Amino acid sequence: MMKRCIAILALVLSASPAWAHKFKIFATAEGPVIQGEAYFVGAGKARGAAVDLLKDGQVIASTKANDNGSFTFQSLTPAQYTIHANASQGHVAEYTITAEEMGGTSTSPPAEDTSKPTPRGSGHLASVVDQAVDRAVARQLVPLRKQIEQLQEKRYYQDILGAIGYIFGLAGFAAFYLSRKKNK
Repeated sequence: MMKRCIAILALVLSASPAWAHKFKIFATAEGPVIQGEAYFVGAGKARGAAVDLLKDGQVIASTKANDNGSFTFQSLTPAQYTIHANASQGHVAEYTITAEEMGGTSTSPPAEDTSKPTPRGSGHLASVVDQAVDRAVARQLVPLRKQIEQLQEKRYYQDILGAIGYIFGLAGFAAFYLSRKKNK
């Protein structure tokens, strides 16, 4: 009897929570604007989720996700921000946007190329072109980043079948163990 209680206790303590649907946020920055969406993996958009924008751990702006689960924060300076969303009933998610994603300066300045002399004034034009290219590339990468994140969270049939096989394997092991115990 004591062994059975210990086995049951071990099973209960080793169990992990079941995720009926996982709550996620995806966000991108384009200049001073952060746009994103809150959604349940495999279950659709998180309409009306409370979304907070934090800088250095302090809430600096709040909004609610619209009917499409989308939200926007505007007029921001380049910095690291954390987006915290709460869809109630324990569904909470966070996403971090870095200063570099917002077009801010990186922590280490780029090394200057001193091998060739540059004509006067061309540095500003090169900077403007670099920023324009960065924004264009960022716009093109947004759908790819979103698609990769959604694919990583997608449940595949082989995952489900593998889990069912695992359960049957454990049940078979338990039946084998019990049958050996009765034979003794």
